[in-house]
Amino acid sequence: MARIKPQALLNQSKRKKGPARFSRITIVACNAVLVLLMLCFFVVHRRNLRKRDDSLGIHDLQGSDATGRLPDYAILNTTKGLIYVKLFGDVAPKAVKNFVVHSQNGYYNGLQFHRVIKNFMIQGGDPKGDGTGGESIWGGSFKDEFDPSLKHEPFTLSMANRGPNTNGSQFFITTVATPHLDNKHTVFGRVVKGQAVVKEIESVETDERDRPKLSVVIESISIVREI
Repeated sequence: MARIKPQALLNQSKRKKGPARFSRITIVACNAVLVLLMLCFFVVHRRNLRKRDDSLGIHDLQGSDATGRLPDYAILNTTKGLIYVKLFGDVAPKAVKNFVVHSQNGYYNGLQFHRVIKNFMIQGGDPKGDGTGGESIWGGSFKDEFDPSLKHEPFTLSMANRGPNTNGSQFFITTVATPHLDNKHTVFGRVVKGQAVVKEIESVETDERDRPKLSVVIESISIVREI
């Protein structure tokens, strides 16, 4: 049997180390693929969170905290003065989100209180101005939110509707207690300052369709954390 020369043994040893170099390359490649997969998962997760926030209107809220907590107050700047409203986001989150996002997007700017009834309420939020228009921030209508703790007391902010689960953009503020509206309209706020302004709007002269003869307009609505 022929003897293997030392140089031949060295060459064989080098050839045996080849698979080890290949294994390191494979490991690096696998790690790179793993990092890419993790990055893709992160991007998809963030996109899903964004879609969720879009459906809730969370990312559009000014001053919202890391949890997406809704603002607590709204200030209606009308041609008769300011109306300060406490919002009930904890018990009527959809109605409050709808009102807040519409307000921040300027949806209500320039709209009038199109329906005013003495010893009852003032109603606004209709872009058509005749009580037939408006939609929610999600398009169409959204469901009612009733809570036994919320009643239609004087100066209550509530959603106008055409029947069960038909909330859009229109709202009204009561001027007296209206218990017959409880569990029929979603209460989502209450006037805490500016009640005299509400009463002044209530007292304007109206026509046979309860429309003010001289328009009372919502110039803007500010959404704030505190007042």
